[in-house]
Amino acid sequence: MEILDYVFDAFPEEKSRKVKEAELIQFKDLTQAFANRISDNLNKDISVCNAKDVLSFDKKRLSIEINPLLLIDKLSDKIDELTERIGELSYQIYISYIFDLNSDIYSLKYPIPVNIEESSDEYIASIPDLSLYAQGDNETEAIITLKDEIIALYSDLLQDKNNLGKIPQSWKNSLESFIEKR
Repeated sequence: MEILDYVFDAFPEEKSRKVKEAELIQFKDLTQAFANRISDNLNKDISVCNAKDVLSFDKKRLSIEINPLLLIDKLSDKIDELTERIGELSYQIYISYIFDLNSDIYSLKYPIPVNIEESSDEYIASIPDLSLYAQGDNETEAIITLKDEIIALYSDLLQDKNNLGKIPQSWKNSLESFIEKR
């Protein structure tokens, strides 16, 4: 829908009024300028308010005037609504430590720092430097799964220790600084 259609919806009496072509062009230019100013500041997909609430139409000058106080009030309400929605989508990130691998074969020399991302429906435990990630319904489940991933990666790296590329070799070196055989 074009901005002119929105204006005519807000001011139906103007739709039936015959406007000279020159006045229509001037009116269209004014409405387009208004639309450009608004669209520079708002996402087109977000309906902020009813146009008639913040616009007034001067029939003699064929101009549109914005009621800035009402527009600010409507925008403020929309910002509050979007801020609340963003809060609902947000998540927490914090650091936890793994002190034990729960393995009969391997033990830890030092605790391994782990990033924990907590959202409303899941937890993700990760060691980004090793490209290891695990998820769970709670922090404990995510960490237990990550411990299994650490053991699997370390075992694979030890089996292929002569054929490792640069990155896997750096992973192996990092893990060797934390892990030892029992």
